[in-house]
Amino acid sequence: MLRLVLVCLMACAAGKAANGARREVTFAGTPPCDSQHCSVMWFDHGFLFSSGDPTQGPRELLSAWDRSGRLVYEARIGFPDGTPSNIGIGAADGDGTVAMPVFDSDSNGRGQDRRGGVAILDPRGKQVRFIDTGAFVPGSVCFGEDHSVWVGGFLGAWDYALIRHYSRDGELLGGFFPRSTFPYFSPPAAFAVIWMQAAPGRIGFLTFSGDATYTPEWVEFDRTGRETGRWPSMNNDLLMPILTTDGRPIVSRWRKEAGKSRLLVLDRVRSAWAEQTVVFADGPLLGTDGNDLVFWDRSVDDPAGAHLVWVPAPKD
Repeated sequence: MLRLVLVCLMACAAGKAANGARREVTFAGTPPCDSQHCSVMWFDHGFLFSSGDPTQGPRELLSAWDRSGRLVYEARIGFPDGTPSNIGIGAADGDGTVAMPVFDSDSNGRGQDRRGGVAILDPRGKQVRFIDTGAFVPGSVCFGEDHSVWVGGFLGAWDYALIRHYSRDGELLGGFFPRSTFPYFSPPAAFAVIWMQAAPGRIGFLTFSGDATYTPEWVEFDRTGRETGRWPSMNNDLLMPILTTDGRPIVSRWRKEAGKSRLLVLDRVRSAWAEQTVVFADGPLLGTDGNDLVFWDRSVDDPAGAHLVWVPAPKD
C-alpha cells in the first residue's frame, strides 16, 4: 500500500513562505513518524533521502526525492551476493551519484567478523558498483571535490585508520587518523566515526572519544587527508554537524519538547561552538542547500508527508 501511495501522491509546494523561511515543500510519501518510530532522513545536493526506521529490522530500501518534492526513485541496496544488510546515512555528489554505507545486518560493533562496503548508485538509483571494505565497517561516507569517496568506520582491532580514501572505482588510496591518536574509547570496535560532511576545501567528521563520557569531537582535514583541526564539545549536543557551502559547521540543538531550534556554529579562531538565536524551524536540521539550512518542520502535521523549510544560515 505504501508503494502505491509513493507512486500516486504528488508533492505540494506551499505558496508564500512564512516567518523567514525562503522555501517550503511537502515531500509526499515520506514515511510517517510518531513517538515510537521515525525514518532516517537527510538532505544532500538537492535531494531528500530516507532509509527507513532503524528500529524495525534490516534496512535496505533507499528513497530519494528532488528538491521540488517529486519522488525520483526507490532502490534496494546491499551486498552483491544478497547477504541481508543495513544501509547507513549516505552522500550525494554533484552529478547525482550517491554513495551508501552498507554493513551486514548483524553489525553492531561488538564482533570481530563483521563485513561492510559502499554501494555506488547512478542518478537513477541503480547500484552500479560496490566497494568491498571487508572487515572495515563504514559508519559514514562523503565525496571529495575530485569525486573520490571518503569512508569513516570501525574495525575490530585496537588500532586502525578511522578514515579510508577510495577512488570511485574502488581502489584504496590511503588510510588516515589512527584510532590511537584519539583518547581511549571502549569498546575499541564501536562506531568511532558516525558522521561525515564535505565542503569545498575541507572534509569533517564526528567521533566520540574518551571513556564513559563519550565526548563528541569534530575533526577536519583537507583533500590530501592532512588534519586541519579538532574541536571537542563539552556536552552531547554536537550531533550531525552540517557544513554549509562556505565551510561553516552548524549544529541544530532541536529538542522535541521545546519545539524550537537553536544553532551552534563553530568559531574556529576561538575553538568554540557559539550559540545563535532561534531560527524559524520546529524540527531537526537535515542538511544544506547552498548556504541555506534545510529543516524538517515537525510543527506542520501534514498526512501527505514531511514538510521541509529552507532557512538562511546565520551570518558570521
